[in-house]
Amino acid sequence: QGYGHTVDVGSDPAGKMTFSPATVKIGANETVTFVNEDGLQHDIHFTGVPAGVDASKLNQGTWHKQFDTVSITFHEPGTYHYMSDVYLQNAGMAGTVIVA
Repeated sequence: QGYGHTVDVGSDPAGKMTFSPATVKIGANETVTFVNEDGLQHDIHFTGVPAGVDASKLNQGTWHKQFDTVSITFHEPGTYHYMSDVYLQNAGMAGTVIVA
C-alpha cells in the first residue's frame, strides 16, 4: 500500500510495465495519485467498479511526461480494478484500489 496513496506508473528507469503498489487500500473520499515514473505513454481504464459507480468518470486518458500526475478521488466503498489500455493488462499494467 502506497504511502500517501501514491501509485507509481511504469518504472524509472523505464522498462517495467507495472502499477506499484498493485493494490492500494484507502478510505472513502480519499484520493490516489498516479505518478508517471518513466515518461512513456500511460492511461488508466477501470474494468470493474462497485455497483452504481460510473467507471467512465474515473477513466484517465493518456499522459506521457515523466513525473506528471493524475489524481482520482474514490467516494464509494468497494473494489476498483483498473488497467492500462496502452500496454494491456497482460503486460502487467493492472491494479486494484480497495475503498473501505
